[in-house]
Amino acid sequence: MVLKGAHFEIRDEENNLVERAVSDVEGMVKAENLAPGKYSVSEIEAPAGYIINTETLDFTIEGLSMGKPEKIDLGVFVNYRGVLRIEKVDGKGNQLADAEFKLLDAEGKTYQEKLVSDESGKIMISGIAEGKYTLVEVRAPKGYIESDEEYPFEIAASHEGRPSEILIRVINEELPEEESVESLPNAGDADTGFLFTLMGLLFITGGLTFLNKHNKRRIV
Repeated sequence: MVLKGAHFEIRDEENNLVERAVSDVEGMVKAENLAPGKYSVSEIEAPAGYIINTETLDFTIEGLSMGKPEKIDLGVFVNYRGVLRIEKVDGKGNQLADAEFKLLDAEGKTYQEKLVSDESGKIMISGIAEGKYTLVEVRAPKGYIESDEEYPFEIAASHEGRPSEILIRVINEELPEEESVESLPNAGDADTGFLFTLMGLLFITGGLTFLNKHNKRRIV
């Protein structure tokens, strides 16, 4: 993909600014009518959403030439974006699939969402523009506790060559096992309670019988 709007400076061997140039719609940067000498070209502003590549390209304009000087081709100059790699594991280091995340920008707005870990517990996000971000988990895998931590990171505005990917490792702890059986009295306690209940019933029954007989006596 060619990039328009990258700004460059050309300086001589004494670091004097000689010329500024901007990449066109075809991604080409041209400088003409340079005097013989040694030069360097460097990027000072990347296209929107890209990281400034601080690599410097050196070249020489020879003093002698047969006829029209040949064009000097400095090759392809690459602008990069940030890359984030997320690893999702449990407390034992086992990889966890189906965890969902989202990225927030510096203003707390959603930058990317519905980022779900694969079977290897990984998520790879490329093409991130320079800036500050925060990674948050929105859904933990089944059987695990959702992490309430926030994971801030930054994609630097400039870097020499290809920037290293940023790695964030997120750990989920398992949900505690619920007690499936409530505590019950032991067999001895159950028998004793049953015996006391029977004795109580017999006592109450006997009392009622006695009262009934006593009442009968009084009626007679």
